[in-house]
Amino acid sequence: MQAMSNTCWAFARLDFKGADVFFEAVAGRHRQIASSGNVLAMANICWAFATLDLHKNAKPLFDAVAEQHGRIVEIGIVQELSNIVWSFAKMGWNADVLFKVVASHHGRIVEKGNTQVSREPRAKRELVTTSTWRSHNTQQTH
Repeated sequence: MQAMSNTCWAFARLDFKGADVFFEAVAGRHRQIASSGNVLAMANICWAFATLDLHKNAKPLFDAVAEQHGRIVEIGIVQELSNIVWSFAKMGWNADVLFKVVASHHGRIVEKGNTQVSREPRAKRELVTTSTWRSHNTQQTH
């Protein structure tokens, strides 16, 4: 799941438009993606589809992700929640239940603002600023 998610993110980050067959294959795995419980992967994949404006074959993927609304708000960090709902909005798809559940977590979203929480157990979570996250995720590796 992580490799697929990272590849989607990379193609979108570089605005690479030549991966239609790849994204069709990803969309075909919509049940696996949604049932994985990996909110970061769901967020990255939805973000990539929305960033590249890939509507073809994406509806089943987005529908499957929207059905995971409980899991998304329960274990997703604020950045993942925002990336998922942004992706739906960018694609022009209203997932009413997903949006209502995310909106019901307004305190967490507004309080945390531009922070992200590490994936360590709740007792050990540390706040990391978005600028640190962006810096870490945009560095090129050789």
